[in-house]
Amino acid sequence: MTFTAETSVEELVVTLPAAAGVFEILGIDYCCRQERSLQKACAASGLDSKEVIDILRGEPVVAEPARPRLAADSPLSELAAEIVRHHHRRARKRLVALIQTVRTLCSAHAARLPEIWKIRDQIEKLARDLIPHMAREERYLFTYIASLEHGVPDTEIVVPLFGTIEFPLQSVRHDHADDLATINGLRESTRNFVSPEEACPRFRAFYTDLSDFTMELQEHIHVENNVLFPRAVEMEKRAASGPR
Repeated sequence: MTFTAETSVEELVVTLPAAAGVFEILGIDYCCRQERSLQKACAASGLDSKEVIDILRGEPVVAEPARPRLAADSPLSELAAEIVRHHHRRARKRLVALIQTVRTLCSAHAARLPEIWKIRDQIEKLARDLIPHMAREERYLFTYIASLEHGVPDTEIVVPLFGTIEFPLQSVRHDHADDLATINGLRESTRNFVSPEEACPRFRAFYTDLSDFTMELQEHIHVENNVLFPRAVEMEKRAASGPR
């Protein structure tokens, strides 16, 4: 099927078998206002329609070439953009692929390998928590952090309503702790991502992909918690103290 960002979500769900599942994972409403275009439905969920189109078309998650990491003292806007580009977009695509695969594995292997049900539930929980979390970061938190570089925070963004950035960061760090706990649960459920001897090649590949995803997510959380957020807190304090 040929479709664009202007195709309605109703048409996509009717004609593209995987669309409903992808929309559910990404939190895109395809129940109410079905006449909305994909672009408008994505915008309502804080997502980029181009990114969602890639996922709907089944574009594979490819290994990235070695890339120079941004220095810790890079502009905050560049750090935030790098997190979105390298971590958020890959995380969404990988979560969709992992959930689609684990659901297939459940139907084929659950009788012999019943632990796959628990693994499915853990990955789906991670997606329910992480996908809206990333959307909120992109829509509000990262936008506010980037505004700090101008010396005057953008008071139209929701973050300042809490007084300082440290208040919403408490919630963000709590979410990160939950994600890390889920990763630890996955590590236990999969015996540190070592597939059973009787597993088929697809099952083994799934464990490899899941291990790679969790390592990327841990790096993602580290960069936010230990590089981006502490610098944003300090920059906000300097902005509040005024010019020197």
